[in-house]
Order: sequence, then structure tokens, then C-alpha cells
Amino acid sequence: MKFKKNSWWLLAITVAFIIGSVGCSSKPKPKPKPVVVKKRPTNVSYAWVGFPQPCPTPQDAKILIEKRTPKIVKPGQTVDIKISLVNNEDYAIDKLNLEEKLPAGFKVRSITPKPTRSGDGVYQWDIENIKSRQTKNITITGVINKTGTVRYSGNTTLNFEVMEKPEGDAVVSVVSPDLGLELEAPEIAVIDQKIPVVFTVKNTGTADVKGAKIVHTLPPGILTYVGRSKIEIDAEDVAPGESKQFGYYLKGVKKGNYRTTFTVVAKDGLSASANYNLRITVPELNINLNAPKKRFVGDFISYKIDVKNTGDSVADNPEVVLALPDSVALSSVNENGSVSQNKVVWNIEAIHPGQSKTFIAKVVAKKISTARAVASVQLNNVEREAAVTTDIAGISALLCKLVDKNDPVPVGEDEIYELTATNQGSLPATKIKLTCYLEDSMQYVKSSGATKGSLNGNVLTFEQLPMLEPRADAKWRIEVKAVKAGDVRFKAEVISDQLSRPVELVEPTHFYE
Repeated sequence: MKFKKNSWWLLAITVAFIIGSVGCSSKPKPKPKPVVVKKRPTNVSYAWVGFPQPCPTPQDAKILIEKRTPKIVKPGQTVDIKISLVNNEDYAIDKLNLEEKLPAGFKVRSITPKPTRSGDGVYQWDIENIKSRQTKNITITGVINKTGTVRYSGNTTLNFEVMEKPEGDAVVSVVSPDLGLELEAPEIAVIDQKIPVVFTVKNTGTADVKGAKIVHTLPPGILTYVGRSKIEIDAEDVAPGESKQFGYYLKGVKKGNYRTTFTVVAKDGLSASANYNLRITVPELNINLNAPKKRFVGDFISYKIDVKNTGDSVADNPEVVLALPDSVALSSVNENGSVSQNKVVWNIEAIHPGQSKTFIAKVVAKKISTARAVASVQLNNVEREAAVTTDIAGISALLCKLVDKNDPVPVGEDEIYELTATNQGSLPATKIKLTCYLEDSMQYVKSSGATKGSLNGNVLTFEQLPMLEPRADAKWRIEVKAVKAGDVRFKAEVISDQLSRPVELVEPTHFYE
């Protein structure tokens, strides 16, 4: 008899025996065998298969095949694969042939007992007889010289015959279904993204599998892509040699490592399982926004946005947005940012784990205000924000200019000095006061302008100008007579509430005979 299975140590046996009595007297009923619960090893990877099927547990098997391997090994470390063949029946098994195909990457060092035949990673043992309650052990020793997960997914084939049949017994071969389940799916996925899963329900037996179904509740943190926690697949009947495939989309909604076992169940107690290990990764984007705390109207403000992926997977197509306040005007942006309705938008292809990207926008402060800018990054419907405020202040900036009109000037004639005060700032200048100083070589004639002046000795003092608005001018005109030749100086001082010290202006003039 023969069984095969392509999966992690899942073996299926297609065999049945019907033994009938011919012309024999009735036999006394055997005493029931004590039930021995076989505990599953916890410190090794363990798999088993039993005959006849179905065998819910190892102790129900008449013929039991067990396999054990270490769970974790280091590259180059010696590994023992142990195979046990147990005859739990009351009669012997004759002419047994076992065939094993070892996984790629496993380098064999020794095999006990030695195989009868080998080639291309396939090893066969011819065993003449296993007595009732006897166990045959095979140990395969070798090394694995690579890191990662090594899956033992080779074919196992078993052929055997029954000995010591009572005389006159008749043996009839009966066809039998053999149910299998395979699963194809990625082992790593990003949170909230589609995870394609393909289930293959197959029948490698010689009879129909009836009413095969997969009903499975997903572990917390995993859902179908439409948000359900349960998978239901009706594979119905599966003919001998037939395979049926069913596709599902899953998604991870929580970061973590998940392990689940899908099981297909059919009538007559047939079942098969497939394990699925899945790691859900999460790209996590952190955002920081920096800007100066204070600027004046007319100054540049530079907004710097730093976005870093602190997660464990790639952030695909994130969007960075900078919302600008109304009190600024955009000047320039980097990284091909686009502008729309006082917003700057950057579309990025990807940010890898640990990678940072910097985005800069420069603006001009237009008016006095507290300017609040907000930067945000959005990925997979998750948005993170950062905000800063900049105090945009105003300032009164007086520009004072003093000129003479007639330089040089003959003695006896008049010279005219003009002083212009311009407020170049963004705030009004208040309480502006002008004072002029005449030398002995010049004689005061008259004055006019924004405010009225009065002479006291050689000092000409003008009344205070209460306010000068931004971008406005104030002018004064002072006329003097040249009374003595020489290189003379006309001096003026301007003071205001916003000036901590006077602005001094001196205009030289040449008086000559």
C-alpha cells in the first residue's frame, strides 16, 4: 500500500483492508486495549500521520509515523531528523518500503540505518518486517548552511503488506478518498493593505471527497479585506485527482506576528490542515515643523518640515501638506511642491524605514499678526500634524535726509536746508521732534514745514509731530544767510518715541567772499 502528501510533514495513506471470515468458527472478542494518550513534544517540531484514516489523535493510529526536528538551529550546527515507524496492530507488517525526499539546503552527514537506495536527495529503506507493537527508528544527521526558515516539504511514500493473516481470510482492496489542503500567501504584509491568499483543496485518493468545507475564524488583528473575521468556503465534492482553488483577500489591522491553522473538513471525518505564519508591519511617520518665533513685516519666514519613517516597512505614497496663514505670501518651495489655495502639497513615492525627508517653504510676512502654520503627513488614512506660530511684528523705521540747495554760497546770500523724515516701517512713528543747530557763520532767516520752529540763540527747535504713518513723509525747510566765509556745518537731530537715541545729520556747506 502507498501514501503520499506534499506539505509540512502531512502524510496521507490510501489503503483499506477488509478481512472476512470464510468457514471459521466465531472467535472470542479481544479485550479492549488501554488508551494511552500520546503527548505532543514541546521542545521540537513534531508531525505525525496514522493509518487507517481518519485518526484524530496519534493513539488512534494502527500504523503511526512520527517525525521530529529541532525548532531552531544555527547555520552549520548539526541537525537530527528522527523518523519513527510504529506498528500498533496485533499482526506484523511485511515488505515495508519507506521513501523520503529531504529539503534543499540540507547536507546529509550520516543516516542510521543506511538507506537501501538514494539519489537526488531521495532516500529509500526496504524493511522486511515490523512485528506487532514494534518501532523502527531512522535518524538522518546533517547541517543547514543558511539562515531563515527551512520547510520540510518533500514527498513521503510508504508501501507495505500484512502478514500472519488467518487461513481462509479474503483480502479485498477498497478505493479511498484522500483530502489535502495547500495555502499560498505572503508571509509579510503592511497594515491595511490587501493580502492575497489562495486555498487549494485537493483529492489525491481514488474515491470522491464529499462535502468539503473550510470554516475558519481569523485571529484578532486579521480580517478579510471587507472587514469580516470569518472565512467560509464551500468546496463541495472533489473528484479523485481534482484540485479546487479559492482566493481570498485578507488585511492586517494590528501590527504583530500571527500564526493560524486553516482546516478543510469533509464527510466521513476526512480533514486536512495548513498552517499560516504572517507578520504585519507598520510604517510610522513622525513629522516636525520648525519656523522662527518672531519676524517683522517684510521679513522672510522659512518653514522647515522633517518627516521620518520610524516604522518597520516602507511608507508608500505619503502626502505632506503645509497650510499657510493669510498674513504671509509664498516665495519659494523645494522638492517640487505644488501650491493650491494657500497650501503647499508634496507627493512622495516612498520613505523607507529609518529614512527622513525635509521639505522647505519660504514666505514673506505681509502684515502684523500671529501667524500659525500647520504641517501634516497622511498615509493609509492616518494623519499626523505639527504646528508652529510666528509673531509678525511691526516697526517704525525713520529714514532722515538732510540736503543743502545752493552750495557753495557767497557771503551775504541765503542757503536753504531741507530735511525729510520718511517712515519706512510698518507701524506709525510717534512724537517726532526736530532740532537744528546753526554755526556763527550763518544767520537764521526763516523756517517752514510739518511743524513750526522757534529760535533760541543758535538752536532752532520745531514743535513735536504727533504721528507719521507708514510710508509717509514729513518735511522741514530752514533758510539761513551766509555771514562769514568758511567751511561750515549745519546740524540736525531727529528723535521719536520709537528711537532710543537721536538720529544726527550734518550737512557741510562752503561760504565764500
